[in-house]
Amino acid sequence: MKNNSKYDRIQIGDAIFDPADRNIVYDGKTIDIEPKVAELLVLFCKADGTLSRDFLLESLWGECGSDEALTQTVSKLRRALGDSGRPFRIVKTVPRVGYLLGVNTTTISANAFTQLQQEKNSQTDFLRTIVHKNSELLKGMAIGTALTLLVTSGHISMNNEEIIETEIECPAAWTPEDCIALLAAAKN
Repeated sequence: MKNNSKYDRIQIGDAIFDPADRNIVYDGKTIDIEPKVAELLVLFCKADGTLSRDFLLESLWGECGSDEALTQTVSKLRRALGDSGRPFRIVKTVPRVGYLLGVNTTTISANAFTQLQQEKNSQTDFLRTIVHKNSELLKGMAIGTALTLLVTSGHISMNNEEIIETEIECPAAWTPEDCIALLAAAKN
């Protein structure tokens, strides 16, 4: 789908919905959604309270709708919005009635959205440049910080410049080489 930057978006909790492109940006990912899912989300954004199952069925499918189709569409919407844990916090079920959008929505004008995207891209580029230029410094700082934490937490004891206790847990994200370098640095 093309980017219709001239149209407004709707912020729904932590997600941003683009009705024109029928997609949701959530957690840094753009998720294209089916037309019925987009129509359902538009109905929720326009609503002021709970929407009955009957209203949703009639609005989305006319007389051809089924409870199963509505349940599946709501489930797809929840997944796209990152609403996976029960109890659902974004698209709430109102027992024996219907559904309720459980978060506030805010319309973001096309100009404001474009500006936000430019600022975000600029900040991301800036951070990439800093990390790239200082990767060795940052790696050294991380190892030094980890070593300090290990020594102060008692995982490594220093006496006469030797490691008395050598049992060490390296963070999961570290490579074996980083752990070996950490131990070598502790010996020196």
